Amino acid sequence: MSLFCPISGLWRRDYKLSLGASFYRQKEQMSFDRLYQEADQAMYASKKQAGFAMTIYHTVE
Repeated sequence: MSLFCPISGLWRRDYKLSLGASFYRQKEQMSFDRLYQEADQAMYASKKQAGFAMTIYHTVE
């Protein structure tokens, strides 16, 4: 599997990728807004990293 996908016109440029994710169990009641907010927080945590980063939101119990 290749991590590179050639797209015409995008070469010779530097790109950074910041991903954020949030998950929930189907047994839990969670609104879309809360899930979106958690994923957004995770994405901004990724943006603080240098280069490519992915952060998964989780709560500590």
